[in-house]
Amino acid sequence: MRPTVTGVLVVLFASLAGCTSSSTTSDAGDPGAGVLSCFDASEVVVARLQSAASTLQSCATDADCASVEPIMNCTARDVQIVDCPVAVASTRQGDFAAEIDSIAADLCERIEASCHSTPACPDLPSAVCVSGTCELQ
Repeated sequence: MRPTVTGVLVVLFASLAGCTSSSTTSDAGDPGAGVLSCFDASEVVVARLQSAASTLQSCATDADCASVEPIMNCTARDVQIVDCPVAVASTRQGDFAAEIDSIAADLCERIEASCHSTPACPDLPSAVCVSGTCELQ
């Protein structure tokens, strides 16, 4: 099976972050499972961030859109997982921030300590409205 672009980006994302591919969970995608390695945590967090952003992208004009950089911090465990900027509706930035907080509440205690994951992101400076959906271009 050929990997999807998202799968390739997640693997690249985790590799660039210095995470390992070993897992201490039976299912890295299951937030109810045990301790998450940095690699597995990065995959789960990025997938949840992208899913959340995709529900917050409705727009009518370019002015309706904003570029946000998702950063999930778990200060007590020295964990920071960053995703590439995403476009969301300007009026929904607070909802996206709340989703990041929700992800952190669900996962922080389960991520191995001292996990720092930051991807190499393409330079996409502007959030614009394309056919009713905010996108970065």
